[in-house]
This record gives sequence, structure tokens and C-alpha cells, in this order.
Amino acid sequence: MSAQVTISYNVIAAEPVLGFTSLQGSIVLRQVTLENKTLIEWHTDVSNDADAAVIQDQHFKKLEFFRDLQAKFP
Repeated sequence: MSAQVTISYNVIAAEPVLGFTSLQGSIVLRQVTLENKTLIEWHTDVSNDADAAVIQDQHFKKLEFFRDLQAKFP
């Protein structure tokens, strides 16, 4: 049996102002092997008033996060 841990969050206000109404996200940690390995999934949904620049920014922030995490846990 594999283990799974999920954390979910909602952002409805921020300083500075986000430029869109809301963001919902979740991070899922899944045990994928018996060798103490973990798969990390990060999902985000933004409100429909977000433009393409917001979506692209989210994408690049996630890439940066995963690169930094991989550097700390090679």
C-alpha cells in the first residue's frame, strides 16, 4: 500500500494585489517505491479573470521550486 499526503490551499487576497480573484492549489506527496522515493505533484487553478501572463508565471515559479528542491535532495 502506498502512502499519500495532500495539502490544499486557497488564496483570496494578497499584498501586493494578485491581479485576479483567486487561486486554489494542492501539493500531493506520493510514495512510489519501496526505496523511500516520493513523487511530488503541485496543482493550481486560478480564477477565470487571470490572463495568460499569470498562468505562465505560475508555470515558471513551479519549475524554479522543483529545481531548487532537486538541488537540495539530489
